[in-house]
Amino acid sequence: MEVANHPRCYLWNPGLVLGATATWSSRCSGGFAQGLGVILWAYDGKEQVGEGALVNGRRRGPWVLRFPDGSESRGPYVDGYRHGRWVEQHAGGVTAEGRYVNGRHNGEWVIRYTDGQEERGLIVDGNKHGRWIVRFPDGSTCSVQYVEGVQQSECND
Repeated sequence: MEVANHPRCYLWNPGLVLGATATWSSRCSGGFAQGLGVILWAYDGKEQVGEGALVNGRRRGPWVLRFPDGSESRGPYVDGYRHGRWVEQHAGGVTAEGRYVNGRHNGEWVIRYTDGQEERGLIVDGNKHGRWIVRFPDGSTCSVQYVEGVQQSECND
């Protein structure tokens, strides 16, 4: 998409929202946003901020993303997609840590809640899958089975 404050300068936006605009704080070269800087996305009356490096208009390396609801995500990009270990601080204090592969949650994830509860398990193509272990604040645990994001069992020891 074209960068609003740099005419004829473009950046890659895989999650394009109709009517969204983007500004870029750094330089443009060869028709693409380049270098270390800040992207300010504006859409639906909200603003999202991303800080990191662009190479030929695509995110690369470590980034910090700040969302309108106060959430924040940190991790690496490869060729414009989240790829590698990310830490996500959600509004309300819930934290999730795990891997992305080509822009999708894939691999082991840990979700921590503000009350001390913790969930651990596998995410495949963005969905919980297999056995998830739930640890409660009192130290007790149980397991829950998922298939492609659909819970198959209640909490069992």
